[in-house]
Amino acid sequence: MSRTGADNYKKLFTNEYSFDSPEVKQALEDYKVILSLSNKDHSAVTWDEAVKKMADGKCAVSLMGDWAYGELVNAKKTPGTDFSWATFPGKEDIFDYVGDGFSIPARNIPHAEAAEAWLTTLMDPKIQTEFAARKGSRPSSSSLANRG
Repeated sequence: MSRTGADNYKKLFTNEYSFDSPEVKQALEDYKVILSLSNKDHSAVTWDEAVKKMADGKCAVSLMGDWAYGELVNAKKTPGTDFSWATFPGKEDIFDYVGDGFSIPARNIPHAEAAEAWLTTLMDPKIQTEFAARKGSRPSSSSLANRG
């Protein structure tokens, strides 16, 4: 996104922009640099183990989303003092949304009522707001709209 811009990034996935473009090739070179600076076991470490390494002072940076916030707070780290965050991939005017998703299989679910109760609980605006606050994220817009 930082090399192609938001519009061309979206076009990559509809074949309207080429993965062979100079910007995409440069992004891959950027990624090679990032990987060269990574710990050698990066592909064997889970996201929470990576965040714990940062919380324990065993690494300087962890490229994570908002889910890392809750892990760091649980590790008794103080936002703005013990850790901070920066826009990534480095463009202030681009925002890439990543959402949590929970679903129920279409067939053969052993405990359908329990699954429905779980999803109903998750969709409650109060629960979404409390979950987001602990996670360090923003609740869904439907949760915000339904709070009042």
